[in-house]
Amino acid sequence: MFQKITLARLLSRHSERPPLKKKVLQELQTVDAQQQHRPRQNQNHEKRLFIHLFAVLQKEGRLLDFLNEDLSPYDDSQIGAAVRSVHENCRKTMDRYLSPEPILEKAEGGTVKIPDGFDQNAIKLVGNVVGEPPFTGIVRHRGWKFKSASLPKLSDAGNPEIIAPAEVEIQ
Repeated sequence: MFQKITLARLLSRHSERPPLKKKVLQELQTVDAQQQHRPRQNQNHEKRLFIHLFAVLQKEGRLLDFLNEDLSPYDDSQIGAAVRSVHENCRKTMDRYLSPEPILEKAEGGTVKIPDGFDQNAIKLVGNVVGEPPFTGIVRHRGWKFKSASLPKLSDAGNPEIIAPAEVEIQ
């Protein structure tokens, strides 16, 4: 879509050029139609992967059950006991399938030097950012990245919006 608008603007500025041939216009329309269809497919796939991740965390650690529980009737010691189990199971699941590792090796509170050409997607500079790198700063959060990611296979069967099926015991 961006390319189509940009092309239209360029053509309007240079109207002295001969008009595009019919074949070129048809190719542009075909590419535009393909680009409009592709994002929808990617969004559906990304949505399914996102739901799948929650399904795995629910199955292994009962994360959604915990997050949807009303904690107000319980005292802190009861909540702490429940959190310990959920935390342990979700952490094991995360370590098994996602293998996260910190972006920065320095501990929070430590001083780190950020070189010229650093990855701005990996390191977010906050505070009094003035001038050009290299910068020296204090680590406020180490960040996370995936060393590897190997979620269980995403099935094409069934309703992809189901995170965990309801369980009914028949007596």
